Amino acid sequence: MELIEIPKYNASAEWMIIVFIIVMFLIAWVKNTYPRRFSQLLRSLINKQSLLQVKREELVFSHRGSIVLTIVFVIIGGIFLTLAGVVFNFKIIDQNDHLLTQFGYWCLVILLIYFLKWVVNGLFFGLFQQPELFQTQLFVVSIFNKAIGLTLLPITLLAAYLPVNTSAFLIQFGVVLWGIFIVYRLIKEVSISLSFKIPWLYIIFYLCAFEISPFIIGIKLVSVLNN
Repeated sequence: MELIEIPKYNASAEWMIIVFIIVMFLIAWVKNTYPRRFSQLLRSLINKQSLLQVKREELVFSHRGSIVLTIVFVIIGGIFLTLAGVVFNFKIIDQNDHLLTQFGYWCLVILLIYFLKWVVNGLFFGLFQQPELFQTQLFVVSIFNKAIGLTLLPITLLAAYLPVNTSAFLIQFGVVLWGIFIVYRLIKEVSISLSFKIPWLYIIFYLCAFEISPFIIGIKLVSVLNN
């Protein structure tokens, strides 16, 4: 696959710097306003009881810090996928060359996936009349997305301004990390579903129909758009 260097010292880089500054400001605001937020996030990834406790707090207080960190995930995910497209020479819409436009499209795609995930989970777990399971599964997705955004931030920042070979390695490393987070999230979701007595057959159907298939279709769609 052809590698193309990311443009670093032009108008595209200028908007990216502004976006990175906004992201750092948002993270600093969360850290200052909710000093325990990041430690809670880490514990939620590891410990099921911590995850459920944080979920209850967010349901009661409608946590603003959670909303801000979700915004960070969408922004960083959008930049990361934009840079991946530049490094590996693919675009979400082939006719658009401007990085800022690509960034906007990727952010919309991430938001759309987030929304569809909410709808699909609601319909699927609604069949079992398990509103608590629905809330828990969505919260697991939310927690892991926040962790992905924070983890990819330094990788994305370095990839935007380092030489092409280093950028390509960082993007590949970021893709692997993102994949690991997704696999770990799926393991968590399966574990939680089993704790609610959901049959294995339904869990396997859910994974194949709503997790694996959309991923494969997405890859095929991007491939078709760039041919």
